[in-house]
Amino acid sequence: MAQLFGDRRAAAELLATLADSAADAGARRQALRALAGKQDPALPGRLRALLDDVDLRRDAIRAVADYDDVNLARVLLARYSKFAAEDKLSVVQTLA
Repeated sequence: MAQLFGDRRAAAELLATLADSAADAGARRQALRALAGKQDPALPGRLRALLDDVDLRRDAIRAVADYDDVNLARVLLARYSKFAAEDKLSVVQTLA
């Protein structure tokens, strides 16, 4: 039980770091990767906004692969034409 609450507390801290646009980009990137790796249920709803964040966009694109969510795939496809070449490659790799 303690481990479950510890995981929830850790996830809440990671989500707070991710949401803090003033936080270090590296810390936010690590938080995003950790949440995606654990398939945190709160992350998919935040990924759309993270696609607009230049510092986290590529990691947000890659995080979509950790979720079986057709709506996230549609969001990537809808924004595809606006992405830089490297981000487009990440989209193709994510959706492959």
